[in-house]
Amino acid sequence: MRRIDRFLRRWSVRWRVLIGPALLTLALITAIPVLIVSQAQLIDQQQDIAQTVVQADRALLNAAALIASSRVNLMRYLQDTTPSAYQSLNDVAQAQISLQGALSVVQDAVLISQIQGIEAELLAYRLIIVEIRDAREAGEVAVIPQLELDALNMGTDIGLRIQGVVAQSQARLNRANESLRAVAQARLRTISLLYGGFVLLVLSFSFFVQRSIIQPVNVLRKGAEDFGRGQEVNIPVTGADELSLLARTFNEVTAQLSQSYREMEQRVAERTRDLERRTAYMQAAAEVSRTTNAIIDVDALIQQSVDLIRERFGLYYVGLFMKNEAQEWAVLQAGTGSAGAAMVARGHRIRIGEGMIGWAVAHGASRVAMQAGADAVRLATPELPETRSEAAIPLRARGETIGALTVQDTESGTFNAEAIEALQIMGDQLAVALENARLLAESQEALAAARRAYGELTREGWERLVLLRPDLGYAVDARGGVAPVAGRWQPEMREARAQDRVVENETGDTVTIPLKTRDQVIGVVQLSKSAQSSAWNAQELRMMTTLVEQLGVALDGARLYQQSQRRAVQEQLVGEITTQMRASLNVDAVLQTAARELGRLPGVVEANVHLDLPTTLTADDDGRGASE
Repeated sequence: MRRIDRFLRRWSVRWRVLIGPALLTLALITAIPVLIVSQAQLIDQQQDIAQTVVQADRALLNAAALIASSRVNLMRYLQDTTPSAYQSLNDVAQAQISLQGALSVVQDAVLISQIQGIEAELLAYRLIIVEIRDAREAGEVAVIPQLELDALNMGTDIGLRIQGVVAQSQARLNRANESLRAVAQARLRTISLLYGGFVLLVLSFSFFVQRSIIQPVNVLRKGAEDFGRGQEVNIPVTGADELSLLARTFNEVTAQLSQSYREMEQRVAERTRDLERRTAYMQAAAEVSRTTNAIIDVDALIQQSVDLIRERFGLYYVGLFMKNEAQEWAVLQAGTGSAGAAMVARGHRIRIGEGMIGWAVAHGASRVAMQAGADAVRLATPELPETRSEAAIPLRARGETIGALTVQDTESGTFNAEAIEALQIMGDQLAVALENARLLAESQEALAAARRAYGELTREGWERLVLLRPDLGYAVDARGGVAPVAGRWQPEMREARAQDRVVENETGDTVTIPLKTRDQVIGVVQLSKSAQSSAWNAQELRMMTTLVEQLGVALDGARLYQQSQRRAVQEQLVGEITTQMRASLNVDAVLQTAARELGRLPGVVEANVHLDLPTTLTADDDGRGASE
């Protein structure tokens, strides 16, 4: 619609008003002759088709009459009324001429094929007449009746076929008339639609002409009202007519009056923007601090921190570097976007003291490049070609710089004093959060290692106990009798112990619960109900599981108590044996005492003590020697 308006407004208002009625008059003058010529063409076509069909039907009916006359003359010839078969053959020849006349005017392929078929039968009919004539002249009277019957039947068939062709021709004529009538109606509809479309086009043109006049007037009126309310107005000039000239003059007047207002509002807007930017920086820093303080995983904290800083500050790229163990390199731990992922993957690092990041880590202070290419120490990165301004913010925690943030933007002069202040506050809080997360991770790892070690000791203790008593376990029957359960491990028990889960049998009256202590499965507890009782429900299973857990705690306590008792007995026995062995200063007596006391140890059947000395001892300091 805008293009139409621009096109119309190239003309003056007077010409736009005159064109619409002129086009409508032209449509009326053109439509009537077209309709008359179209109907005349259709009438001529209908007359041509009707004339052709009438000529063909007349020729076909004449052929049918001649064939009937031929049959009559043939019968008269056979009855000796006519002296020769000439008249019958002459009728056949005339019928052939009529069929040829019909073929000359017929254009329908099906009708031509049918007439040609009639011609072929007419030829066969003529041959039969010739055979009858020859047989009569030769005196062969016996074959004449059969030939006469064939001739009469064939002549009748030809007449019927001609009548059928005539009927079909009439049907085709009717269909042709209907088709021409449909074509006439279709043309009439088409002309009517075209005329209606042209009228609609003229009306649409009139609408656009009206719109091209009224809309600019309304725009001028609204512009005057808005300018009166103190708004800045600039009316678009889209044409070269009188209304466009008025709009151009109006814009020049309002532009001069608005200039003074813009200069004053610009100064107010600059101060407002500074205040809003400072507020936005502080809010973003506070939000980043709240989010990072809630994360305890170091890797997640680093990645989410750089993503959140980039999102809240609207930056091009944010990356976080940490010092390595050798305090020589600042290694990139996380970066935003595909560029950050690529640099992390290739192990991007900067030597401490070099580049903006290395300088910030080495000096513990921020470094800003308002124009990225103007900083003397800045190191450009090929993955970030659109960087126009950059700042390096040190991460300081507990008096030490542990890394630095790089923040980059696609516009120059982004990182002013307010932004650096907010980023530094946020960087210090992030550094503290990173240190806290690192310390927490180290403490959790140490605790997990201690738990694993204690669990291993617990498992080894139960393994030693099971080796001493491999079939340790008891069962109670319905009468309350308690008996050992040696060798009675069932498939449900093995499954519960191997998979560390509760196992029920198919009927649901027996449940097997793994017995655990300090996350180590040391056995199973199997509970069965009577056949008349219902299956174990969820509440009962929870209660039994809780009781089995308490049983595991009690068993581990009993095992530790027995282990401490055994250790005390062992230490006491070691002390007694040591006392007995030290009671004598004679070598033989010491050896005898050692063999006797060692043989008294639990599980010892025989104890032997041997001394094996070399055959020759070197002389000692006073020159003496000894031999075995």
